[in-house]
Amino acid sequence: MLLAQNPKTGVKLDDAALMDDLREIDLDVANRYLEHVVVMKRSPNRALHQSLLDHLLDATGKQVQDDGVKYHLEELGESCVARALTHR
Repeated sequence: MLLAQNPKTGVKLDDAALMDDLREIDLDVANRYLEHVVVMKRSPNRALHQSLLDHLLDATGKQVQDDGVKYHLEELGESCVARALTHR
């Protein structure tokens, strides 16, 4: 998991290996760390970017199945259509 240790820059971790370890312990924590690595640390690792995308799409898919969320999305859709029709 440890790639290097530099007295000036500190410890450098292998983010991909750490992600694998975190997934075994707690998937939610692993996903939050994944977001941190990709967004905040700006990791260039394509596999980590793909993992984050897969996680976010999966989470979004689960959320839109919720009846309360569906209702609000339908309401927003109807509002957008009505607004578009009145601005023609």
